[in-house]
This record gives sequence, C-alpha cells and structure tokens, in this order.
Amino acid sequence: MASEARRAPRVIILGTDFSAGSKNALSRAIQIAERHGAAVHVVHAAPRIPLAIARKFSFADERKLRAALDGVIDQIREAGLRARPHLTQGDPVKALTVQARALAADLVVVGARGRAAADAMIGSTAERFIALDRHRVLLVRRPATRAYGEVLIAANEESRLEAQLAAAALFSSAAPSVLHVYEGPFESVLRSHGASRAELRSYGEVARREAEARMTKLVEKAGLESARLVLRHGSAMQLLQRIPRDSLLVLSRGRSVVRHLLFGSVTRAVVAHGGSDVLLV
Repeated sequence: MASEARRAPRVIILGTDFSAGSKNALSRAIQIAERHGAAVHVVHAAPRIPLAIARKFSFADERKLRAALDGVIDQIREAGLRARPHLTQGDPVKALTVQARALAADLVVVGARGRAAADAMIGSTAERFIALDRHRVLLVRRPATRAYGEVLIAANEESRLEAQLAAAALFSSAAPSVLHVYEGPFESVLRSHGASRAELRSYGEVARREAEARMTKLVEKAGLESARLVLRHGSAMQLLQRIPRDSLLVLSRGRSVVRHLLFGSVTRAVVAHGGSDVLLV
C-alpha cells in the first residue's frame, strides 16, 4: 500500500554478522534512524554448533558474540538513538523474519556480501530474506558517508510505482527518476529469422513508442512529470546490475505473488551481483 510506504520508519531492524558488509548497513541504518527518530533493533543469529566442535575450530562463544553485539549497540546509542540487541541461534533468515513480524518493523536493513560463485544455489542471507519476507528491505553495499547521489525507481506496468516513490522519499531527498527497461516482445524471434538491421531498428522504434506511452501514463498518474521517465532498451537483468554505485535503486515486489515470482529472477540478480544499494518495497 502507498500509505504504508509513506509511513516514516519508527522501528528499524538491522541484521548483522559483524562483517564489512554489516558495518556498511550499520552506518546507513544510523543515518536513516537519525532522520526519522527511529529505534534500531540489532539481530544476530549464531549457528547451532556442538560445544566440542565450537572449541576445536575456534567458533565464537556466546560471550564473545554478546560483546560484539554490544559494540554495535554502543555505536548506535552514541548517535543518540534507541537501540536493543537480539542474539538468537539458528537460521539468520528465520531470525530476521521472526523479529520483523514480532516488532512490526517498518524497515529491515542488511548488508550485501559477495558471492563465492556466480551461480551459487543457496544465496546470501539478504537474497533469501528478500525472497521470503514482504517487509521493506534496504540492501546496503557501501558506507553511508553521504546521501544517495541519485534515486532510480525501476518500474514496469505491474510495479507499485506510487508506493516506490513514497518509500524512496523517506530515504533520500534527491529527485527520483523512473527507469523503465524495455524490449520488443518478438525481437529475438526477428533476429533468429534473419531480420535486417533496418527492420530491427523500425521494430525497436515502435516498441519504444509503445513503452513510452504506457509508462508516461503511469508516471503522470503517480504525480511525476513525464520528464522524469528514463527509457532504456535491453535486458533489465543486465542494465539494473550496472546502476551507479552511489545510487539507490528502488524495486517493487509487484502486485501479486505470481508477479513477484516472475520478477524474482531480475531481483535476485540485482541483489546478488548489482553495484548499488537496493530498496525493495
């Protein structure tokens, strides 16, 4: 709902594993909490490991984990903010989901971690959480040394554009642009059947005009000037992964579970391999 997206975050959950990515998420969560006066709940889920194995392989014990978690809490409180730690055992995705629901969180902030392989099957905690939960999620890749230089709303006909715009306004004062990536539905078919460059160019111009007409209506309905619409031709999966690193990319889960599943492959690719921070609404 757009009304929910407009609501300033009062409760922020920060997921941490004490990595460099988590430190980036911490700095951004503090920045957002300062802007809106929100409370920050810091969640760490430790794996369930038998004591004998933990001692042999030097896994951190509960005392060390609590000390690390308290260090994060201290940084948040030093900024004059309310903060509370949550140390649990088990799967981090489940821990984040349980806390987000129990605390009626307005935003979940997680840090991005690199993938060991481009086709890794399991995926990161951030990817898995985004796929399972429908809370607003901010995936952070870089330290919050400054505000986002650009806000791009990735949208198509099924996007919740008003909700995306409303949510983006809570995290950045930059004027947003609506980015729509399009391809002609029969473009690959024409290529495979030997269409000439002139024929492909003509078909592409028609596809662009149709995309511009559809998206202009949506952009203006959402209260933006049509000049804020940016059209790009090509693969959404590839283009969205190349968004500038100092930008905030805002994605929508779509209006239905079916749409979310269809759009999910693009979202997962951007989350796993993109370069910018991502806000999922």
